[in-house]
Amino acid sequence: MLGDLVDEAAEHEVFLLRPGRPVGVLVSVEAYEAVQERIDDLEDRLSLHEPDDEYVSLDEAFDGPVEAAA
Repeated sequence: MLGDLVDEAAEHEVFLLRPGRPVGVLVSVEAYEAVQERIDDLEDRLSLHEPDDEYVSLDEAFDGPVEAAA
């Protein structure tokens, strides 16, 4: 029985049910690794948008006071 589910998971995900409710998903190693890779890629992309801990004021960036344009 488990062997049949593993064979089926090689082709597509298999939802494990307990009294009709999903309790898990069986996937191939390849599918699992692809999902993990996608998560890592998305986390990397998100980290590019996170603010740094170091903030620099405009005055510091331009070596002196910055006046507002009229």
